Amino acid sequence: MKNYQLLSKTEKNGLIVNFFNINKPQNTDHFCLNLRLYYKNMSRVFKRSGSIYAVDDGDYDDGTKIIEIDPADYSVIGDVSATVEGQTISRILDIAYNQVAKKFYIIYRVEEIESDQIRFLGTVNVKTGVVKKVMMVDWAASITCGPDRFIYLQMADANDPDSILYKVDPRRKTRKEILQMQSRDSVRVRYNFHDDLIYHWSIDDEEDDIGIITSINPRTKELNKLIFISGTDNNERINGALYLSKNSFLIANDDKFFLTTRKGENGPQIASINQSFDGFAQAFRAFTETPLRSKRVITFGNSRTVRNNF
Repeated sequence: MKNYQLLSKTEKNGLIVNFFNINKPQNTDHFCLNLRLYYKNMSRVFKRSGSIYAVDDGDYDDGTKIIEIDPADYSVIGDVSATVEGQTISRILDIAYNQVAKKFYIIYRVEEIESDQIRFLGTVNVKTGVVKKVMMVDWAASITCGPDRFIYLQMADANDPDSILYKVDPRRKTRKEILQMQSRDSVRVRYNFHDDLIYHWSIDDEEDDIGIITSINPRTKELNKLIFISGTDNNERINGALYLSKNSFLIANDDKFFLTTRKGENGPQIASINQSFDGFAQAFRAFTETPLRSKRVITFGNSRTVRNNF
């Protein structure tokens, strides 16, 4: 027979609070009961693993290599040329990792199609360079992935001051427009796994080509635009960006690496490599965990109702 009975369960500030009736066992003076509670609001965990992968910018025109970078000192440790069956890749624009598919995705152009407007989304084996086409995406400029299977894709036409953010389902090969953003020269979008916002680096013509960082809520479509705070030469030219932690991104300004905050506050230069990059990506696991709390209750007498307050 149980020595306790769950009377009710309520929720307060995300904590599940239990009410128990505790009965004294026969022939004992007292007993102990361990109660375990759990939070409804779970904590976020983000773990990166393996090398960082970047795209060779090829002087902004013909970069077709996937570059492997050591995350310890940001040195280049290898590269591989990207290839796709039946076509020749002429340019890779960005790279991202999707933890559900456990695959890297790229945006690329091919020599067989002269129009700069026609681009493709595909998966890439970063060890062999083999690309598999997923779908065509017009004017795609940058991609990023959240904790689910979807890909956020930004399209930017150099002749149009508005860029558009889409949510792409690579399984169904469909896309849905989320919102329009006013930024002629759009550079990178990157997902922040702690605040669930997408951060967008761009150049704003209205601000005399000043670099702009914008946080985007993909659910509410709320935008928060900030002008870059000083930190690098030619600061606005952000070639690559990689989410590192709650308030930290790795960014590449041509061949120089910096750390920057969500507000665009750049720290000191941490590395310089004789090579320019477009985009950064690294394998990761983003998940939630449920913290547990325990409380030991000691009771004397026949019965007692205990409320667990933490």
